[in-house]
Amino acid sequence: MLRSLLLTTVACLMGCTTPNAVPSGAEISGEAKLYADFLAGTYASNVSDFDARADYYSRAFARAPEDMFIGRRALSFALLDGEIDLARALATDILNQDAKEPMARMVLGERAFRRDNYKEALGHFEPDTADLTMGIAMDIMGGWVSVASGDRAAARKQFESMAGGSDFRTLGELQLALLDAEDGDTDEALARLDKVDESGLYFTDSALTRARILVNADRRDEAITGLKAFNEANGNLLSGPAAEMIKALEVGETPALSLSPKEQAARALTGPSFSFFVRAGALDAAELYLRMALDLDPDHDLAKILLGEILDNSERADGALALYKSIGADSPYVISGRLAEANVYFDREEDDKALDVLEAINRSNPTFVTREALGRARLIRENYEEALPLYDALVASQTEEEIKADPTPVYLRGVSHERVGNFDKAVADFRRVLAIGLQSRNRLVATIRIDQNPRPGQRAIGEIKSALIDLVQAFEMIEKAVELEPTSGAIVDSLGWGHYKLGRYTEARKHLEKAATLSPSSATIIDHLGDVYWKLGRFREAGYQWQRALELDPTDEERAKIRLKLKGGLEAANSAP
Repeated sequence: MLRSLLLTTVACLMGCTTPNAVPSGAEISGEAKLYADFLAGTYASNVSDFDARADYYSRAFARAPEDMFIGRRALSFALLDGEIDLARALATDILNQDAKEPMARMVLGERAFRRDNYKEALGHFEPDTADLTMGIAMDIMGGWVSVASGDRAAARKQFESMAGGSDFRTLGELQLALLDAEDGDTDEALARLDKVDESGLYFTDSALTRARILVNADRRDEAITGLKAFNEANGNLLSGPAAEMIKALEVGETPALSLSPKEQAARALTGPSFSFFVRAGALDAAELYLRMALDLDPDHDLAKILLGEILDNSERADGALALYKSIGADSPYVISGRLAEANVYFDREEDDKALDVLEAINRSNPTFVTREALGRARLIRENYEEALPLYDALVASQTEEEIKADPTPVYLRGVSHERVGNFDKAVADFRRVLAIGLQSRNRLVATIRIDQNPRPGQRAIGEIKSALIDLVQAFEMIEKAVELEPTSGAIVDSLGWGHYKLGRYTEARKHLEKAATLSPSSATIIDHLGDVYWKLGRFREAGYQWQRALELDPTDEERAKIRLKLKGGLEAANSAP
């Protein structure tokens, strides 16, 4: 339907007042068809119709094969849309007109490399180009083509002269370290990796390469110690390539010193896609590198994760899902892939599918990460009773040092306790979190719904004074929490409810309206908003909010109170036993 709309739009731009404005039997000129295809491609690009833009520009280029501007756009969009066969056909047509066009050379050189046609590949890669993005890609692949063809001296020369600044010189050093290790020069390889580490770039590739080199030099214990130090510095990850390599080394396995030249080229293309291009906002370049990497090595799962993120963030979730689903169960990236898959489903509000994915990965790969993801999923659905045992298990699995490093599970357990009415346990968790000093690290702190304020005549004066002190302390905790997490509907609701309990109804209304905007499906928050409207004399609006809350799956206790309020107002619920 969109393509029909595009063509109708183009027809109108060409001066047609109706779809039948062209006289019956009249032929549309080739120039008009070219103009129509070009405009349609431009419009498709502007509205992010990724399926249509390459198609229309390709048609336009077929009508004007001498127009390199149209040809380059058609080729670029074909690559970015994953239409590799179309891209290769376009590249062939472009080189027939301009034998030096860099993107076309890169595409056809990559195909030749993939087919082991090394001479043809080098023929495309060797001429210099002013296009830095294409030139770097050709330098990377050209170096590994030289390795594959047995000319290691040419490969070294290629990697030593990498263009593009310090980031890519460092990437060249990483490739040279791999060659040094394969040539048996362990000390030189490790010295090069030291330089890579000093740059702060490609640190995961460097750590894994160092471990492989050390193991193959009969220094297994040193390799394990280094990997563990790397893993600890990056949050003690329980999954991923470093964690998996540690497990393999500890049971005596020996990883291959190096991968095939195509696999090495794919990894070299993947590194700068994130560390340089994404960081610089050049997402098209990042996507192009990742697609070339996956064409060289279809099993390169890190490239799938990174490309999936780009696709998901550019409203191409179907493509992202396909990539995530293609990551096998034995991959070091399986947990990352399944969590990313669940996030796509959550974004689509397909929560049941997301939970199925999380439940499955937690069954097959139970780790702190998968349990925490499942706990957060329960919180997203406001299923606090099911979240509690998950967070109990998480907190129980942590040492005191681990809790000090990351008390998030304690905090989220406190949230769950508070929401099911376990106020004493909630306060204990929140106070524990605050004692760690999260404020200075911009992490989540505490929240508490103040439902336990004293009623005069029900307690002794001393008890009332003590309860009021607790109320003020709790309120201070809420204010700190909102400062650190201003977009959390539950926390903003807590602040509004605190004002409500202190009789500050106008201030409470402001916060509760914001909370309702942040969490429009929370029965508790909507119910609170109805209460404050009632206190402000806005009775009709209060009734409307209570009715909304009743339709949002409240707890049985909330439902009973809401029905009382709908029948007799707020006082009817407050006076009920």
